[in-house]
Amino acid sequence: MKNRSKTWLRFSLQAKLLSISFLFLLIPWLCFQYVLHMEEYLRAGQEQVVSGTAKAIATALHERDELFNPELNLLPNVQKGRDLHAIEVQQPIQLDGLLRDWKQFPGAALAYGEVLSQTDEAEQLKPFTHRMVRYQDYIYAVFEVTDKSLIYRDENALAVHQNDNFLIGLVNKEGGYQRYIISPHTSGWVTAYSLSVKTLAYEALKPIANIQGAWRETRDGFNLELRIPADWVGDKLGFAFYDVDDNSSRALHQLIGTSNIFSISGLGTFLTSSAEIEKILKGLNRANLRIWVLDQYQRVQAKIGNLGQLTKPISEIEGLSQDWLSILHEQVLDPLYQLILNPPQKDFIDELKAVTELGGKQVDQALLGKPAADWYITPDDKAVVLLAAHPVWVGGRVIGAVVAEQTTHSIETLRNQALEELFDMILLVIAIVTLAILLFARQTSRRILQLKKATENAVDDEGRIRTTFEGSGDSDELGDLSRSFSSLVKRLHGYTQTLENMNARLSHEFRTPISVVRSSLDRLAMGELKDDARVYVDRALEGTHRLNRILNQMSEASGLEQSLQTAENERIDLSSLVAGCVQGYQIAFDDQKISHIAFSKPIFITACPDHIAQMLDKVVSNAIQFALPQTEVIVKLERIKGYARIIVSNKGVCIDAENSQSLFDSMISVRSESKDRSLHLGLGLYIARTITEFYKGSIAIENEQDASGVNLQILLPLQD
Repeated sequence: MKNRSKTWLRFSLQAKLLSISFLFLLIPWLCFQYVLHMEEYLRAGQEQVVSGTAKAIATALHERDELFNPELNLLPNVQKGRDLHAIEVQQPIQLDGLLRDWKQFPGAALAYGEVLSQTDEAEQLKPFTHRMVRYQDYIYAVFEVTDKSLIYRDENALAVHQNDNFLIGLVNKEGGYQRYIISPHTSGWVTAYSLSVKTLAYEALKPIANIQGAWRETRDGFNLELRIPADWVGDKLGFAFYDVDDNSSRALHQLIGTSNIFSISGLGTFLTSSAEIEKILKGLNRANLRIWVLDQYQRVQAKIGNLGQLTKPISEIEGLSQDWLSILHEQVLDPLYQLILNPPQKDFIDELKAVTELGGKQVDQALLGKPAADWYITPDDKAVVLLAAHPVWVGGRVIGAVVAEQTTHSIETLRNQALEELFDMILLVIAIVTLAILLFARQTSRRILQLKKATENAVDDEGRIRTTFEGSGDSDELGDLSRSFSSLVKRLHGYTQTLENMNARLSHEFRTPISVVRSSLDRLAMGELKDDARVYVDRALEGTHRLNRILNQMSEASGLEQSLQTAENERIDLSSLVAGCVQGYQIAFDDQKISHIAFSKPIFITACPDHIAQMLDKVVSNAIQFALPQTEVIVKLERIKGYARIIVSNKGVCIDAENSQSLFDSMISVRSESKDRSLHLGLGLYIARTITEFYKGSIAIENEQDASGVNLQILLPLQD
């Protein structure tokens, strides 16, 4: 079990070298760590650049208070909602009351619920939300009003205030106070009427075609979109919702507005982006950089640029031809890089895109006169934005701040491009090196297996060197090892040949002196000898007989292989051959009962009859030697599945099952003392096995099931 567990855990040379090649993966990891450190330096550099940009713009605005709204600077405070601000947009608003165009400005909506006037019966407050933008020469405003009971103006009614309506109060560019009213007959397209400013009466003077809009009913009330010429509005503006709920009395229920529209002082301040500041900013506009200019109340005076969206990679441009390497990179490597490198997201949420007031810790510090910069993450965690703020000074007083914003997308894109190019090169190098290692391991394994096979083929199952091989001509260590094995096998082959020839040499050399000694002893025995001398002569004669038998057995074993190679095979009937041999055994061993169980039909094999008889002699002789007295030895012949099977059985001592196959090796004998007290060299079963295997057969020995004796079976292939 110990050796088997080692086999389970065996690793080939190719597997080991392949495992070592995985160490090359440390190179991409080290490069990745290096690029991450470089990203930190790039972020520090980006912070300096963005902060420097904010400082440069602030420097251009220093001591230029005319660029900021002077009236705002005189106000003790600015009230959010009362003082209105229109942000600049890049596309017009479609007046349809559906609010689709306003969804891109989520931060611009303000809620109003302050009641300017109401009747005693008014209990339920009907608030509205308001947004405002500016596109080129027009100001767009939208109102989302909650009102379950809408009262429209009758078709023939001259009064414009005895129904739900919207009031507009403003100060024009010349400083004049103007009032307008939106009083629709039904849902749909609406225009404004001018109202008298001499009294607070709702007396419609004339329709104003330049103020247009759309009134659309909703489930909870209505939406109103308005468009007002920008050059009509000065620095004061306000809106109010005039609510009528009783269709009979048509009396005012409540009045809710952004500010008090009935006097110039009550109107809220109106502010749009400064054209002069925007001109200054346009010369400093940069890609993916957004710049804000704030007043001292954190209101946006001007804004330019945006945080930007990522452009399509070159490989995604339509009509651009791609080679197989680009397709491989796009189809295989790009998805892997997307998982590892965390590319910049294209659709992050920009919550500051449409705000009219910009606050935060950095802005607060800048308005206190201290430049500040810090990073923040968008609400969806898809982008990291750097925000740098710098104060604007006029006469030693902070009147505003410049805020510059930029995402890290450019740095992340640059980082990813560097990593992708680096990884492409590293993966290519790793692939080439790994392939080279595999080829080297395959070649090395092949050479080792060839050396192993050549070494195994040089030695047979008995441990004899049967052939030699030439060593490799390679000049490396494996070549040296191959040549060493070749030299070793050749030396062992010469040594084993010497040992194998020793039997014949000893037999030849010993026979002459033994013959001399034997003839001398025979002549001596023929003479007159004393009784004590004759004893010694008889012992000497018995010793020479034993030496002669040993030499005969050794000669028989050593000449067997040559005899097998030179013998002429023929088609023989094994049934007749076995029957004849058994009859001879019954005569030769008259003191041992030998039985024969013959096969009823002829069994033909191709072999040399003398060799088959010699094999039977050794097997039966061995069985007789181990048979118990008064028992019989049975020789049985049968035919099974293309083989002739000879079974020789005897009753006697059982064999050790673990060592049963070793009995067929040379010079192996388990006899304690034979019946004739003769010397045995253990060559009988060895000769039987050699003959059987030469004729493509097999031989095996086993105990009887009842442990009463031993069965020896020989299988010989039948003639085709």
